[in-house]
Amino acid sequence: LVRHVPGDHSTIQAAIEAAPSCGMVVVGPGYYPEQLNLGSKRVSVVSSHGPEVTIIDATGFAGPAVRIGSEASSWNEGRLDGFTIRGGSSGAPIPGVTGLSGGGGVLILNGYSGGTYDSYSSTLRDCIIEGNAAGSGGGLFVFKGSPHLVDVIVVENQATSDGGGAMVYESSVTFERCVFEANSAGNKGGGLYAVRGAPNVIDGEFIENVAYGSGGGLGWFAGTSPFEVDGALFQSSVAAVAGNATWSSPGASNLELARVAVCGSGLSPFSGGYTANGPLVIDAACEDCNSNGIPDTWEVLLMPDLDSNGDGEIDACICPGDLDGDGFVGGSDLTSLFQAWGEPGPADLDGNGLVDGGDLGFLLILWGACPPG
Repeated sequence: LVRHVPGDHSTIQAAIEAAPSCGMVVVGPGYYPEQLNLGSKRVSVVSSHGPEVTIIDATGFAGPAVRIGSEASSWNEGRLDGFTIRGGSSGAPIPGVTGLSGGGGVLILNGYSGGTYDSYSSTLRDCIIEGNAAGSGGGLFVFKGSPHLVDVIVVENQATSDGGGAMVYESSVTFERCVFEANSAGNKGGGLYAVRGAPNVIDGEFIENVAYGSGGGLGWFAGTSPFEVDGALFQSSVAAVAGNATWSSPGASNLELARVAVCGSGLSPFSGGYTANGPLVIDAACEDCNSNGIPDTWEVLLMPDLDSNGDGEIDACICPGDLDGDGFVGGSDLTSLFQAWGEPGPADLDGNGLVDGGDLGFLLILWGACPPG
């Protein structure tokens, strides 16, 4: 049931065609200048060493770099795990929707059968979709399907219209721990654009995406079902018209947000209606008190135990005796306190307006590593 590349086949596509239904293609590290078409086959295509060293590059080819599903079949359960997908430059026409084309990097189609569209599930895991372009859904386009994407990074893709990173159309897509970064759209949804359906995001990140219309991070053309976001960071996203973080179509309120942190996107980052079903924190300055590259608001939402007293600040960043910021209350802090004796300032640890004996006593109590025990 297993085909190996390059052991059994020189190309990934040849291995896919040779694999039986429910089979597996295992791909070794390498650079693969080709396009993949899984069609309606139930086949798993898995890299042995991960996306950093296993690259599918469709530069110079017409159409999506990877296609999963088929217009002629309602079967769609392909799996792709552990690849970098790049170089797709045009996408493909979307069946049944005049004038719409998309999916420069990955196109997931649900087939048309008996007058209705059926929803079967494909999976993308641990993939990097980068540097692709299309009319819509520069990195990814999903049409009437319900794929599950886990730990997928969608970065530096472009759409001339909607969905710079990804566009999902009447689909029930789950994005779990996915990152949309530095994508751009000529119209709506710099990171992600969704049209109807019932998509959901779980612990996702939208970073530095740009929409030259609305919805820098995310755009939602609402249908009757909600778009559920349970955990998301919107950081430094920009929209030329409205909604640096998110945009919803007029009259919609079924963009449902919970555990959402917004930073670096202005004080009014939302355009259109939404429903807050959990914490929603806006920090215009993107504070990062421990300098680990993760905004404090997002870090606390992901790991509430970091803020044991619920004041919105990471406990480890609160250490009033640490005057020099080295993470330790010690001799240099004592020197700073004596230099400020009799004056107001940061060394006034007891808040009485002057640095004096009370502050000296307080500093000695706090002596040692931060945070204080």
